[in-house]
Amino acid sequence: VTGLQSVVRRGLPPTQAVVLTIGHVGGGHFNAPNVMPSEMRLSGTARCFDVALCDVLTARLQAFSRQIADLHGCTVDLAVEWEAAPLVNPPEQTAIAIAAARSVVGESKVETDWPLTTGAEDFADMLLETPGAFMLLGIAAESPASRAALHTPHCDFNDAAIPYGIAYWVALAAR
Repeated sequence: VTGLQSVVRRGLPPTQAVVLTIGHVGGGHFNAPNVMPSEMRLSGTARCFDVALCDVLTARLQAFSRQIADLHGCTVDLAVEWEAAPLVNPPEQTAIAIAAARSVVGESKVETDWPLTTGAEDFADMLLETPGAFMLLGIAAESPASRAALHTPHCDFNDAAIPYGIAYWVALAAR
């Protein structure tokens, strides 16, 4: 796992955002800790903003995995499946989406300088087929629970945001 992380740290351009997370390591049997497992399984996720960089990362992970396996007298079967393309909004469609949002809530309530995020988003696959822009609708309310991250058990969607979301989509369709 540490070695795989070095592929990101040393094997890719430091100016490119790349995330590699090994979120599962498994092998052997819990009730037999003294028996060396014949097979180990690792799985994780990787994110970046450039399809070409995804290809480079895939090749480097495959090469590194084979080298480590050879070094230890093992074999490796590495399957890399990119489940979502990098999500990068095109400028023209982003400008249209921002204008629609500003027409609904005003300029001061539309934040456009968000840092890049490496969340995997299936909307990226839609952008490969047709122009568009991925936007975030603010749903925070006064309660701390409403500020919890999406996809967590603590997230509490603020229903008061729904009319703003509807108004945004109407304004966007009009543009």
